[in-house]
Amino acid sequence: MDCCNLALNGQRAEIGVLHFLDGIAAFMADRTNQSILHLCLAFEILANKHRMIVEKKSDIKLDKLIKQTPLLNHKT
Repeated sequence: MDCCNLALNGQRAEIGVLHFLDGIAAFMADRTNQSILHLCLAFEILANKHRMIVEKKSDIKLDKLIKQTPLLNHKT
């Protein structure tokens, strides 16, 4: 079931994935600023969820998250 059907049925959709999809759609429509905004929000939401699930740590702000996340490790 896609996210539009989930919303119509009153079910929650994954907001991080929705921001990612909105970012891709904005990029394809040549709305660069809007695309960057959505992709940054998607990263912050999904990286914090990863941090909470895998590392059992609480949410932090984006600037600290980018420095600490293993998802952006230049060695991997």
